[in-house]
Amino acid sequence: MTKLLFLDVDGVLTDGKVVFGRHEEFRNFNVLDGVGIFMAKGAGLNVVLISGKTCDAVDKRASELGVECHQGVISKLELVNEILKRDGISLHEAAFVGDDLPDLEPMKAVGFPIAVQNAVAEVKQISKAVTSIKGGEGAVREAIELILKKEGKWGEALLSYQRASTRTR
Repeated sequence: MTKLLFLDVDGVLTDGKVVFGRHEEFRNFNVLDGVGIFMAKGAGLNVVLISGKTCDAVDKRASELGVECHQGVISKLELVNEILKRDGISLHEAAFVGDDLPDLEPMKAVGFPIAVQNAVAEVKQISKAVTSIKGGEGAVREAIELILKKEGKWGEALLSYQRASTRTR
């Protein structure tokens, strides 16, 4: 049973492009992924964002989604292990969605590694699933749907989302 989902940011939640403005960096996020994250949370799945880079836009998006966010991470595996220990969750109860070489070690360690469609070959080779959608285009939503359906929680997630969306109208 998956209890915690780790998400890489650049190339997974975004298309991997970095746009520099005069005083800041910009990232594009897909709303499908946001809905997927709300559904995951509604089904009891905790979500944590992990990025090797640091960007204010990522903090803002994490805040909007109500998820934990760690940026400027040097060792993603070390952080994954710290969070799992803190939360009393085993590696086998965790999933990680990644796309590039810095994601390899934590993906090898968790119970359910998932690569986005445009991930590098090394990441795809060690993954138990590969999305049909590229990172930044709704791949996280697809990964979440895959996890929730595999564990029989999709219906629960739909109901939770529908209840929440009717309260906000």
